[in-house]
Amino acid sequence: MFNPENLFLLMVALFLCHELDAIRHHEWRLFAFINRLDDETGYAVFALLHIPLFFLFLWFVANPTAWFFIAADSFAIIHLGLHLWFRSDPRYEFQGFVSNFFIVGTAVFGAIHLILLFPTI
Repeated sequence: MFNPENLFLLMVALFLCHELDAIRHHEWRLFAFINRLDDETGYAVFALLHIPLFFLFLWFVANPTAWFFIAADSFAIIHLGLHLWFRSDPRYEFQGFVSNFFIVGTAVFGAIHLILLFPTI
């Protein structure tokens, strides 16, 4: 059950849940340029930008390479750092256990997967 591939998929599932949560918590308000738009337009731009990002990400999940795993796992860890950095921003709305579970869980499983991946590279 918890082989490296399944840990990676669990990380992906947590990240996708975070992205759903990001819409609820107006994450576009934290991004340069998008944060200058009204909420309805900001939401639309933020959501629509996820289509090509998710397409590419899912394509790489279906056609994985070692560099993709390294990049995705590293991003999961860096993503946690970005959320910690933005915590003091008054526009930051990710509060509570569930939101933090998605963010921290993504980073934890990304880090574990990255550690388990290195002996196989």
